[in-house]
Amino acid sequence: MLEKERDVAQGKEGVTLRVVILGSLLSALFTFVNSYLNVNFGMGLSFGVVAILMAYVVFHKILGNSSRREVALVWIISGSSLSAAWFVGFLIYLKQTVPNNGLPAWLVPSAAVIQNRVIFSIEWLIPILVILFITVTSGLLGMILAHSTYRLFVQNKRMVFPFTTSEAVIVDSCFKKKGPVRFLAYFMITGFAVTLVQYILKAFNIETTIVDLSPYLPQGFLLGMALNIAFIAIGYFISARASISILISSLASYLVISHILVNQGIVAYNPDSMNLYMDLLYQFLISPGIGMLILGGIILSLVGILATKLKLGSYDVDEPKEKESTLGYDELFRFFLSSIFGNRRLLLCFMGTATPTVVFAYYINFMHPFPPVVSIFTALFFLLATSFIDFVIITKMAGEAGMTTGTQSLFLYMLPIFATGYKGYTAYMAQPGRSDPWNGSRLVGLAKVRDIVNVDLKTLVKAMLIG
Repeated sequence: MLEKERDVAQGKEGVTLRVVILGSLLSALFTFVNSYLNVNFGMGLSFGVVAILMAYVVFHKILGNSSRREVALVWIISGSSLSAAWFVGFLIYLKQTVPNNGLPAWLVPSAAVIQNRVIFSIEWLIPILVILFITVTSGLLGMILAHSTYRLFVQNKRMVFPFTTSEAVIVDSCFKKKGPVRFLAYFMITGFAVTLVQYILKAFNIETTIVDLSPYLPQGFLLGMALNIAFIAIGYFISARASISILISSLASYLVISHILVNQGIVAYNPDSMNLYMDLLYQFLISPGIGMLILGGIILSLVGILATKLKLGSYDVDEPKEKESTLGYDELFRFFLSSIFGNRRLLLCFMGTATPTVVFAYYINFMHPFPPVVSIFTALFFLLATSFIDFVIITKMAGEAGMTTGTQSLFLYMLPIFATGYKGYTAYMAQPGRSDPWNGSRLVGLAKVRDIVNVDLKTLVKAMLIG
């Protein structure tokens, strides 16, 4: 309470101009870096700790004073990088490598503009506006889903959001007067030094980043340990139940299932442990694993619906009654409906996002040559069904294990389009009505730690919108 009063006295209660400037500059920088990584390597990096330390050094050490709130807001704003940038890069790549792509002019310019590397062409105007519209509405829908359900996630003990929590603790540690900051600095320096030595030795073919015991086990068994000091921090924050669940499922997968698959010839044996692991991952474990996650959750939800006899509105929007909620899909969806229809502003935000999305789907007709009505129904299906399931899956993964995957989107978005008989690229690239589940799960994670960094929910949402 005293720290919050001190923040107010210092004029740091709101989103200050210097927070907006530094956070936006870092967001732009991280967007460029992650766009390059996504286009070239299909991956991105988190720069949360970098943003926190930069904000602390600039504000507190160079400019003289700051607060947890200011540093946290820079961290939040800088983490909201614009995914539209790498999406544009992928469209350019597709236009260049697949001559008969059939992509319309409203999504990507002509091949001549691409080949001539003309950036400031009038032909780019409409595609950029379309991509920004899809990106912004997707991000807003993710935030609306998060805002309407975050209370159930936050009060659930299994939802620990290890990465978000660890970064929030770093923010808090920066302003502790005694040991934590020094301990944090020593921990980071030690971690950097150990990792540097590991990779220097790896350059000389001395492996110290992982201990691989697979060659000493029967064919098909995989067992290895990553010697990464960063996992110590993750292991500290993640719940014991989640850690044990991950350990047991991993041991079952790679000491039982993998052995059976290899010996039955379902997956070809590879003497290289890492290659065998990747073969197992992509040929077997991803699709059945994600399929079980989706179908299992839906089946449990259907059972829950039958048990409660479809009694909607049985939840108090302000304070959920079940403190040990299992977070079933039915429970979350009913709470989502209760929140939306119980909060006029939230309902207006949802309708303000859904209405232009449906209008956009009608006029742009991303399912062409089907009639516009097919595009409308597809967008509505994404809005009201698959977006919610996608958000719940990603948020559960991020909350319990701190790890996410987008593989489920193949089931949720691609299969419905494929089932219509659609042929082409456009509908797979432009999908109005699809939420950004990572944006939503990030808001839920930040809501979980908002007291640690002294940021209220309203300011948190404002910071994400600025980003």
